[in-house]
Amino acid sequence: MKIDYHIHSEFSADSSADMNSIIRKAIKRKYTEIAFTDHFDLLPTEIAIYGTPSYLRYSEAITEIQKIYPAISILKGVELGEYHRAYQLADRIMDICDPPDLKIASIHILPDGSNVSEPFDEEMSRDSIEAYYRENLDLVTFGNFDILGHLGIYKRYLTKEPDECSSLEMIREIFRKMIVQRIALEVNLSGLRNSLKQLIPSAEYLRIYRELGGELITIGSDSHRAEHFDADYDRAIGELSACGFRYIARKRGTDWEMSGIPDQ
Repeated sequence: MKIDYHIHSEFSADSSADMNSIIRKAIKRKYTEIAFTDHFDLLPTEIAIYGTPSYLRYSEAITEIQKIYPAISILKGVELGEYHRAYQLADRIMDICDPPDLKIASIHILPDGSNVSEPFDEEMSRDSIEAYYRENLDLVTFGNFDILGHLGIYKRYLTKEPDECSSLEMIREIFRKMIVQRIALEVNLSGLRNSLKQLIPSAEYLRIYRELGGELITIGSDSHRAEHFDADYDRAIGELSACGFRYIARKRGTDWEMSGIPDQ
């Protein structure tokens, strides 16, 4: 069973992929279920640059595309940037229409305004790394979402593994809170397309998550172009298997269903 729960379409300002192209490719590559999770970033700095996304138009587009492609399960998802800081506005907007099937929450913007999801030239300082994980800890403490997206996203732009020793206990606490709240951990494939060529989070952290009792894992290509979709899926499955995971989590209503992955 192939599942991808992190796909961007033309409804994300930074994406050039269209829904039809992704769905046709997903059907051809034998995906069982996919989720479009377009950006829903509502911090003032994000709105100033990209504007307020139209959740109504997005919701209507997903409903229509579900009718066109009954051969594959298509979920309506959103990626909520800094959800714990913008939840009041986000929830009011989403309540106007049908709620999403899936909510990914993620950190892109640090409290000082730094955007760690865009290419940057300088290495992250220890203070910035700690600030990034502290934001993720605040996010999972707030909760009210399904999946924590791309934990460690800033590594996409590094050429060597950073020293995160000072943040290790904070990362463990993030995982503990997720496990209690049944928030799934996303295995994000975008890191395989960049310099370090590793999953986000890395295998080291996936093993820690598992050792702490974590079992809810989802796979997200974080596709912003059609060619990114499915590019590294089999490799990700192999690495998950090597870390001891045997299941991928599949969203069903308000809870999760476990889908077995093949032995590698």
